[in-house]
Amino acid sequence: MANRRDLKKDLNWLTHEVISDCLIYLEINPGKDEAPVAEIIDELIRHRAESFIEINKPTTGMNRQDVKQKYNGIVSNFFEVANSSFEKLSKLSKK
Repeated sequence: MANRRDLKKDLNWLTHEVISDCLIYLEINPGKDEAPVAEIIDELIRHRAESFIEINKPTTGMNRQDVKQKYNGIVSNFFEVANSSFEKLSKLSKK
């Protein structure tokens, strides 16, 4: 299992990828409404903060398998949110 610091770095990297794609979309489409893109970014940042809170919770008293399951769940949930963000941005670009 990776340590917490590496896990946070990975979530930060994925967050920055989504945000950079959103900013590129806004740069390429200057006439489009910015509100939906801002909502995508806000939702992603909120989920990132929630994930960090869960990562920072102490795991003392938990066995190794439960800790691994906890972190895998956090990562899986965040990947779903990031994928959803990419899909929403993709739908915006098709309009």
